[in-house]
Amino acid sequence: MQRGAPGHRPGPPGGGPRGGHATAGPAGGGGGGQAIEQRLQDRTPVQYFAADDRRSLRPGLLDQEAEEAAKKMRGIPASQLRRFFGSVMGLKRRLELEKRDADFIRAEMAFLKAAAAYAAKRLPRARDGDHDPDWIVNFLARHANAVKDEKDFLAFARHFEAVMAYHKCFEIKQRRD
Repeated sequence: MQRGAPGHRPGPPGGGPRGGHATAGPAGGGGGGQAIEQRLQDRTPVQYFAADDRRSLRPGLLDQEAEEAAKKMRGIPASQLRRFFGSVMGLKRRLELEKRDADFIRAEMAFLKAAAAYAAKRLPRARDGDHDPDWIVNFLARHANAVKDEKDFLAFARHFEAVMAYHKCFEIKQRRD
């Protein structure tokens, strides 16, 4: 169904709440609620910059850390990640066009975190334990909790670009049974 078509109900990135119920188990998503609740609280510090002057990104953020994040999310379909990435790039473009305050940026990041929790509940569970579909919640929660202003957000957006590039290398293609 196309956007704007009769019956289409827009939702947040990653699918968004649209009614109905997700089923538990390998075929229909559903995962442990408590695990996602704990992941939403992840306040592990993210150091975006190489020095206190906040002018240069740390190289590891765009290399080893991006690769590690992509590997952890290898079981998440690229289409699912692109929804979040598209939202981040859309916000980046909005910030280029109009100056917004830090509260606006933090609110948008909080929404991404909420959308990630919803999307994780809908993702299929790994049959072989090969990947962790809930890791998208960790990823976005950590960064939503770390982004304090526009400079942090732009650093996060660049990191997410690197994650997307690495994800293409490591993605596990979903079998259609």
